[in-house]
Amino acid sequence: MLLSARKPPEPEHEARGGRPFLQGFVSNALNPKVALFFLTFVPQFLPDRGSTLPVALALSATFAAIYLAWFTGLVRLVGLASDALRRPRVKAWIERVTGGALVAFAARLTAAARP
Repeated sequence: MLLSARKPPEPEHEARGGRPFLQGFVSNALNPKVALFFLTFVPQFLPDRGSTLPVALALSATFAAIYLAWFTGLVRLVGLASDALRRPRVKAWIERVTGGALVAFAARLTAAARP
């Protein structure tokens, strides 16, 4: 793993068509956190009397619009930074920083476990 930065980079394959969209949709649709969010957070905003379906649909549509706007912005930002993030020196630097963070976390856990 430490020597992986020395290997020649593998050719990257570009995703085609709507495949990334489908993968993202499926991973979010099967994500239990989304279901738990709606089961725990949304009911407090539903009316006590009358039809709750229109309000629930409006809240769901609002959530979907915010979610779509957030991830659209995130994808565009990553798209702009992707050329820089694909450079071998940047990849190696990211690997070193994240590896150092994990080693520091492990050292802290080890030190905290001792009385």
